[in-house]
Amino acid sequence: MDWTLRDYFQAAEILAPVCAAAVMGWLSRRFAAKGSVAALVRKTEEIERQLAEGESRFTRLESSIDEVGKAAAAAKEAADEAAAAATTINDVRIGMAQLHGEIKTLNAKLEPVAHFGRVMLEGHLKMGAGQ
Repeated sequence: MDWTLRDYFQAAEILAPVCAAAVMGWLSRRFAAKGSVAALVRKTEEIERQLAEGESRFTRLESSIDEVGKAAAAAKEAADEAAAAATTINDVRIGMAQLHGEIKTLNAKLEPVAHFGRVMLEGHLKMGAGQ
């Protein structure tokens, strides 16, 4: 069979739409549709926003943890100071108890001297009144 130019055009008229449909099918599977791309862009932007928010929360959480650590250190320091103050107060109480005991002892020793001084003063006053 001899093909003429007209036969080629007729074959091209039949094959062209078939080839175009095949190419369109291949392109539609190879590349995403505009609507799908837009949906993926929106979804990606939402994920990026959530990631930025998560990073912000993580940063705030880290700073809160640092503040709690500093507060715990300050509380420990205050507790140590309170324990030292309690020890000092206890030492002062012991010293005051010892001083109280010494004053009582000294008072007991000075009582006879004070009595003797009163007796001497009374005697001196009686002698002066009798003159």
